[in-house]
Parts: sequence; C-alpha cells; structure tokens
Amino acid sequence: MTTNETISACLIAKNEAVLLPDCLSSLKGRVDEIVIVDTGSSDNTIELARAAGAVVLHRPWDDDFSAPRNMGLDAATSDWILYIDADERLTAPGTGSIASLLPGHEASAARLCLQPKVGSTSYSELRLFRNDARIRFRQIMHERVVEAVREVCEADGTVVGPALDIRLHHVGYEGDQSHKHARNPPILRKAILQNPERVYCWFHLGITLDAIGERAEAIASLNRAIEKAHAGGITEELNIAVTCHQVLAGIATEAQNPNDALRHAELGLDIRQSHYTLQWAKARALAQLGQLDEAIAILEMIVSIDAETFFDHEASFQKSVFREDSQGLLGSCRFMQGQFVQAARHFELAAEYSGGDLEYVSKAALCRAKLGEALKTL
Repeated sequence: MTTNETISACLIAKNEAVLLPDCLSSLKGRVDEIVIVDTGSSDNTIELARAAGAVVLHRPWDDDFSAPRNMGLDAATSDWILYIDADERLTAPGTGSIASLLPGHEASAARLCLQPKVGSTSYSELRLFRNDARIRFRQIMHERVVEAVREVCEADGTVVGPALDIRLHHVGYEGDQSHKHARNPPILRKAILQNPERVYCWFHLGITLDAIGERAEAIASLNRAIEKAHAGGITEELNIAVTCHQVLAGIATEAQNPNDALRHAELGLDIRQSHYTLQWAKARALAQLGQLDEAIAILEMIVSIDAETFFDHEASFQKSVFREDSQGLLGSCRFMQGQFVQAARHFELAAEYSGGDLEYVSKAALCRAKLGEALKTL
C-alpha cells in the first residue's frame, strides 16, 4: 500500500442540494481534492459545493453523462481519481486520507465495496483509477471506464486491484423515481442506437418501461438484453442477463403464471447458481405450484446465510431475501403442510426481521389459533 499519493473525488451534479452535503461531508479529510461538474443547477448546489472547498466547473446538460465526467477528469490534479456521485457516501477505516489504502504501482485501478441500495448487501465495483489521460468515460448513459482501464492495464502490464476496505453507500434509489423514469427512455434509446450491443442499456430500458406501465415493450427489451448477453458471452453481461430473468420472473408472478416464473428462475440460475434472489423466486414459484418440499429446501439454504457478513464480488441482494422474505415464505409453505408450530415460528421471525410487519404478526397468530383448534380435536 502507498501513502504518498493523492486522490481527487470527481462527480457531476444537477440540483443535488438535498443529497450533496452528506456526500461532501463523507469526503472531507478523506481525499485531497473534490471536482464537481455542474450541468445546470437551479438550486444552491453550486454554493454548497464551493463552501465545501470543491472546484466547480460548468457544462450545459446535453443528454450525455460521459462528457461532464470527462471534463472533471481533465481538471483533476491528483494521482488517483475516485468516481463518486452526489447520492453516495464514502466510509473507510480511520479518519485521514484514504490514500493509505491504495494499491501499489502494479495497479492502474482498484475496486471498492459498493452498497447500491439501503438495506442491500455490497459488491465490488471499479471506482478508483489513476489520473491517466487514457482513462476516460465512454457511452452517453451508464458511462464507465472499464474498457479504458482494461486497455491501459494491457498496455502497461498493470492490474486492477482487489476490492479495498473503502465503501460507498448509495441512497439515490430511495423515494420517488418518476423523474428518472421520464428522463431515461429517450437517452437509453439514443444510447442503444449508438451501440446496440450494450446489454445494460437494453436491461435498463426494460425495467424503466416496466416502471411506467409499458410492460410488453419492457419484456421485449429484457429478452433482447438476454439475447445480447448470451451472444457476447462476457461474464459481466451474463450477470445482467441473470437480473433480467429475475425481473421477468417477477412479472410472470404478477401475471399469476408460476410456470413462467419458474422457467425464468431456472434459466437465470443456469447462468449463476448463487443468485439468491432468483433462488427465492424459484422457491416462490415451486410453492405456488404445490412443490412444497423443494421450495422449503431452497428457503432453508437461503436463511442459513448471515446477511450482515455476506459479500459477493459480482452481485448485491436485498438483505430481506435472507431474512423476512424467506422466513415468510417458509411460514406459508409450512402452513400449507399443516405444520402450524413451525409456520408460526417462521412468521414470528419474519415479523422480527421486518420490524413488526402486521401481515407476519397476523399470520403467526393464525398459526397459533390453528394449533389450538387442532389440540382441541385430540
């Protein structure tokens, strides 16, 4: 590890006055420079940024996320770049600069641990890289530097370092997302026109269309993402295909089609057996089809995992999958088998994990009542 190098945190912002202060606070004393490219704020984002000592640049928004990010990289003066957003917060051991956690000269970039949603487990993502003119963001949406970093590593004989003990916590998916759903489809369609092989854009278009009620087109986009992922055969893209199958399984469940939900769950698990949300979706479909023993076996495997210590480099899961979601489904399975003692315990655990959810509390009480009725007949 090195201690004599510097880090610039680079981010773009537009009307982020609510979220930005906590981001800037988390960076204070941890990085050497903060560079913010504002793309047209009408609130006091700029004033907040300057008050925190950030270098503030301006670029009109033109439906291109890479352009302002690269403007920030051009202005950064440190040895390393931390790519972060206004709705993310940094945590790391100690109180001083995170430079002491950086890899040595053998690395051109490094991964850190990202928690993408409140209440989710973390996974590793490439967010730190050397301040190198060859490393710039690509794509107008879902911009990234992965390809550029890979090219630099191949040219220089360097590597991407492992996940460091540096964490980013993303809070931007909380609350109303309707403004993003309205904004994103035209940009995503433009991105797909520029690069129709970009799997993630097909996936994001699919989930966005589903959120605004365009279900038929959403399903078509998700299936297109799956086709593109299999054609490319790249692990990262196949992981996106797994998530597509997860979404499609959920859509099938809403349509009361457990057979189709099971099909998508199994197709996704054929790619990645350790995708626990899909394992749960498979168990749910099996339960709906009356295959309770198979469902229970899957659910017992899931609840044996400690959500607090769990870490997967490639995927993030809601902690509720390991807790109340699986305990609740186990309760339903045991109830259908007439095992009211076990069912009650599972519902009680689900209630405990969920902070007293009344549905689980009521189901536990029903199990206890059923048990009482059974005892009276003896």
